[in-house]
Amino acid sequence: MAEKNGIRARYITANEKTMLVTLIEERSEILFNKSHDFRTIHRKKAAWEEVTSLFNAAGYGPPRTQQQLKKVWENAKGKAKKQHAAYKRETMRTGGGAPPKPEDEETAKILTIISDDLDGEENELDCDLLQSTGKSYFDNSTESSAWMFCIFY
Repeated sequence: MAEKNGIRARYITANEKTMLVTLIEERSEILFNKSHDFRTIHRKKAAWEEVTSLFNAAGYGPPRTQQQLKKVWENAKGKAKKQHAAYKRETMRTGGGAPPKPEDEETAKILTIISDDLDGEENELDCDLLQSTGKSYFDNSTESSAWMFCIFY
């Protein structure tokens, strides 16, 4: 987060990050709309400007630019995705041992905001998904055939 004059800005604190996530969550319907028409783009820009002005008005620290806040959000989102992937990978491991530590509150909040972006599309032929959900898939004939496919594959 560099300023225009080349001096590095102060790191963002946990309180600032929590406030940013809350402001983004309140406007997530606008900010993460997938449409690319003029009206939507204009609304997104206005929403980011609103987030920036409200964030700076709170007075937690030095004023931040819109670009700085977007970068903090992108970094937090990437970190949350990494933690979620590590958690999923750890839960799918074999061999027992201690259960993986659960995701922290901030990560869970970010994941609920970006749930549409996560790679979690269910595949009925995925054996790991069938086993990890703990549900019985023998109720539906296509899903039971998927289970049989996993057994004989």
